[in-house]
Amino acid sequence: MILLITSSTRAQECAVAIERATNQRTQICPGLSLAARILRSTECSALVIDQNLMEADPAAAVMLSEAETAIPVFVNFAICGMERVVRYVRSALQRREGERIHAVREAEANLRSQLTGALTGILLSSQLAMEVPAVPAAAQARLRSVYQLAMSMRERLEGFIPHASEDVDSGGSNSGQHGWCMGIRSETTKLTATEERYWRRQWRTGGVVRQEQ
Repeated sequence: MILLITSSTRAQECAVAIERATNQRTQICPGLSLAARILRSTECSALVIDQNLMEADPAAAVMLSEAETAIPVFVNFAICGMERVVRYVRSALQRREGERIHAVREAEANLRSQLTGALTGILLSSQLAMEVPAVPAAAQARLRSVYQLAMSMRERLEGFIPHASEDVDSGGSNSGQHGWCMGIRSETTKLTATEERYWRRQWRTGGVVRQEQ
């Protein structure tokens, strides 16, 4: 909803024009105090505010504090025609939507980066654990399951396709585990040299939980 805050005699005409241009219900509000009360219970996408009211009413600061995500559009109805008012409102709504999309994408990118880093640690830790001599068969199966789940999640995050899935599924004896791990590490996880050094150091210093016999 768009809240049109003005006492102008052109308020109804303006509300109709805004509704037609934006396809959003537009409610007329004649004062800032009433607008503040409406905003406490109603979510609005934009506030179209008469500048004359802002200059004369001390309730302006209170009203704006209740706006939250609603974008304010200040208009001088004494000199602005309907076309200009509509243009201001549409421009403000487009800007608000662009900011929302940007914020969502930035949050997604940050989360994806954090998850990818954690999954990188899980992948390499499971690979290093497979290199430990005499890993029991039951532990080997669990490590392989952990690896496959982590790889599936990383593929979804990064969009790469593994090239050694057959090797992962085929299993094998402990004598072939080192080759299995190295093959996967080089072909599918695509760790950077910095990542691999970091996780190997974590492994050696006990920063990564591991099983040893």
